[in-house]
Amino acid sequence: MPNCLFVKTSLCCYNESVIIETPHCNPNLENLIVSRNQHHMDSIRCYNSAMSFAFFGANIALPPGQGPYCFRIHGAVYHRMSSLEADPGSITAFGQLYIMDTAEANMFRLNHSSNRGLRIEVLELLNQALYDCNNPYLQSFKQVGEVE
Repeated sequence: MPNCLFVKTSLCCYNESVIIETPHCNPNLENLIVSRNQHHMDSIRCYNSAMSFAFFGANIALPPGQGPYCFRIHGAVYHRMSSLEADPGSITAFGQLYIMDTAEANMFRLNHSSNRGLRIEVLELLNQALYDCNNPYLQSFKQVGEVE
């Protein structure tokens, strides 16, 4: 009996001759997800937004009428990154937060109006998880910060 769910195991693992290990999750991050912490579950989208490196954008058209929520994207989907430094009077966001000190970046995140209910200890845990997994984007931003 094959170990994978594919009908033809030869397509994915050469008839079980290749064994693919399950990736290990950061234990703190896994605990946050598995514990079903109500605060985290209620705020997960805010944490995802607060920790983002770029802005995801598209021209979205909602279908007419009623029904389940869905949308159609017209044109291109794009990721916008902010400049390396915030313009005077603008809010530090996205990749700019990964160039600066982690504690300072977390304070910027907490002070943002859409992040009022977030907890510092969860932001610290998420930052540490990014460091622990050697996130290539985080490493690139940190290198740019060191050069600057």
